Amino acid sequence: AAGFVIYALDIHFSVERFENDEIEMIQFAFDDEIPAIDAVHDNYILKREASLEDGETGIKKEVPNSVDFPGYIQVVDGANSSYSENLSYFTATLNIGGEYYVFQMIGKGENMGYLYDDFIEILSSVKL
Repeated sequence: AAGFVIYALDIHFSVERFENDEIEMIQFAFDDEIPAIDAVHDNYILKREASLEDGETGIKKEVPNSVDFPGYIQVVDGANSSYSENLSYFTATLNIGGEYYVFQMIGKGENMGYLYDDFIEILSSVKL
């Protein structure tokens, strides 16, 4: 995993690669058989939802055609507690050459609406 912070914008960006043994454990946790990419993405979203006191989760969608790899993208909004500010979590899971990566960009909810296209551009810039 790797993470980056842009303090001036209060944005955190991370990317995490999942190993096959991790993916198998994640898949095993689901009741039904589930493809690896769905297991990784859904598990990541479920953990994010559990970390928020009052969250809202957007619809899971396939990444746009501008992204060279198959995957899903989803947004979760919420706060860690009633005293913390609302954050938006842009989350995408990509299958890159048979390996699974989760990309996440996190920031203040009020600012993130302007940055969704930038997140897509970051995903579109990923090369094998």
